[in-house]
Amino acid sequence: MATAELSTGSSWQRWLLPDRPGLRQALLGIVALLLPLLCIGGGVRWYVPALIASLTIGCGLALAWTALTGWQWLRLAPATTLCVLGLHGACLINLELLPRWEVLLRAQAAKRDLAFWWQHRADTPALPMPTYDTGRAALAFNEVADPASRIVAYTPVALQRWSILGERESCWVALTRDGNGELLRTREELAALLPAAERTRLR
Repeated sequence: MATAELSTGSSWQRWLLPDRPGLRQALLGIVALLLPLLCIGGGVRWYVPALIASLTIGCGLALAWTALTGWQWLRLAPATTLCVLGLHGACLINLELLPRWEVLLRAQAAKRDLAFWWQHRADTPALPMPTYDTGRAALAFNEVADPASRIVAYTPVALQRWSILGERESCWVALTRDGNGELLRTREELAALLPAAERTRLR
């Protein structure tokens, strides 16, 4: 039994702390880097845990390997070592890319829902105004009553995106009379398209 346990422990040690980096360590980095993509469609509650797992596996292993075997790896296989550690360290980029990609998916969904509402509202007068996901809650779009306005509906509250410093306003969505959705990066951009009476409804 003791021999089997030592053998198992030794195999895990060779797998996690080999004499030099190789394909296994690179594959761990690839899995950690791509892990959040599997959960991005589920929203913040899904991709944030996946993002944490990505950073824990990717950056955590990179730091551990650097501390425990870094000099040995660099001496035996410098190019492979830099590639493996760089691949694991690249998981940090998910902190910036994943929240932006997730909010873009929500913005595209908001534009599709608005376009559907605008296309069918004449045939279905009772068709309710759709809602959109701000990242915190589902809110209804604001409809513009002024017939002279180029904008017919818009998001009164910005779509929020997650960041390590807290949630941040990311973008606004508006629908024009020709049925095209517009993605606006600032509150000022949206306000410039709205009639003066509508600007006070922005939150």
